[in-house]
Amino acid sequence: KIFFTILCVVLSSTADVYGATISFDVPQKIRVGTQVAVDVVVDTEGESINSADIRIKFPSEIVTFTGYDTKNNVLSLWVTPPTIPIPGEVHFSGIIPGGVERLYDPQNPQNKNIIVATLFFTATTPGAGDIVLGNAELLRNDGLGTPIDIVPIATSITTTGTGGEGTSISDTEPPFPFTVQIIEKSSHNKTPRLALFAANDEASGISRYEARRNSGPWHSISSPHPLPWNFFGYRLTIRAFDFSGNYRDQSIVIGGKDPYKVVPIGVLLVLTIVFF
Repeated sequence: KIFFTILCVVLSSTADVYGATISFDVPQKIRVGTQVAVDVVVDTEGESINSADIRIKFPSEIVTFTGYDTKNNVLSLWVTPPTIPIPGEVHFSGIIPGGVERLYDPQNPQNKNIIVATLFFTATTPGAGDIVLGNAELLRNDGLGTPIDIVPIATSITTTGTGGEGTSISDTEPPFPFTVQIIEKSSHNKTPRLALFAANDEASGISRYEARRNSGPWHSISSPHPLPWNFFGYRLTIRAFDFSGNYRDQSIVIGGKDPYKVVPIGVLLVLTIVFF
């Protein structure tokens, strides 16, 4: 009885679940009409991670998501830049080449936190709510992509009509110039010709893309964008918007079918019809 009692005590004392924590650095109060930066902070508990896939839920009735910082975070390669898949949720994922365990701060050597993303929120109405973690996955830098346990930490957020923190939004600069790369269709598969592109905006990130052919209507697209077959060439214009509504256009001429190949086939088809 004494042995089993001691065993139960030892097992219960070591049954606490440890894992990486994901929390949010939020100002105590946010002034309505202003924007604040919210850091998504990870403490890996000594584990080296090389990728993150995180969904965050926020009180959309009092704040709106208005962009992200492209510089001050460890996710240097975005797989999915911060976007809003459904109202009240932000989703992002990215890769950390070489992995990271912690960031050394000479002013605070005991700090073990890692900022994986900095998100911008703008207060719209006075109120209170919570920023909480939805689905999330952190992968070990072990060559196997092993997920590690995650302990979420919710953070309250308060918006007020007077006082509080926040800065006015004054982004009037368009996104940086970008290029459009064409990937030709392979003759051995059914993958169409694709247009690849990725714009960058230092102030608030890229919100969405639109495109049009020649002077036709604009429509929403994402990269990679399939290019339908067209006998004649056309000009494809891709427009990148940042979260402040500024945009940058990039145009490229998409060639049609090779006339040296198409014309003989057309002549042969006409002669065949005339013959029959």
